[in-house]
Amino acid sequence: MKLLVAISMGIFLVGCGATNKDRVQPPIDVQVTNATAENSPLAALNRFPPRYPRQQAKVFGEGCATVEYVVSQDHQISEIKVVSASHYDFGAAAEKVIPKWDWQSLPVGTLETPIKLQTRFEYCIDDGSGRCAMPRLVAKTQCSGSDVVASVGVVTKA
Repeated sequence: MKLLVAISMGIFLVGCGATNKDRVQPPIDVQVTNATAENSPLAALNRFPPRYPRQQAKVFGEGCATVEYVVSQDHQISEIKVVSASHYDFGAAAEKVIPKWDWQSLPVGTLETPIKLQTRFEYCIDDGSGRCAMPRLVAKTQCSGSDVVASVGVVTKA
């Protein structure tokens, strides 16, 4: 039995030593660009809003999240991180939606070098008063960023 354990441990240690350490990509060292969707090479990208977090919708919660991410020349997304969020739920929803955007639909050659972007997601429950109109959401300052995507919930009467 001791021999079996010793052999198993030996195989495990050899396997761990044989892993390819080169597979871990180092962070891409680029500065955040101030581009917004309208004035960047990514203007053609269809950026749909994240789902409104269920827990926040139940309590009519509103807030924001700013997410930073890198887009490579071949439109691969990496280094996604929440920079700020008024609530964890908003940050998590925003972080999940970015890889779901159809990055591969962008024309080849859109980017010459990797770019780092920040997108601000505003979450608002619309009551019909216009308080969730894009100009009002852009003017908010709780989360940073001028590139804004709105996730607007609607109050319905049961």
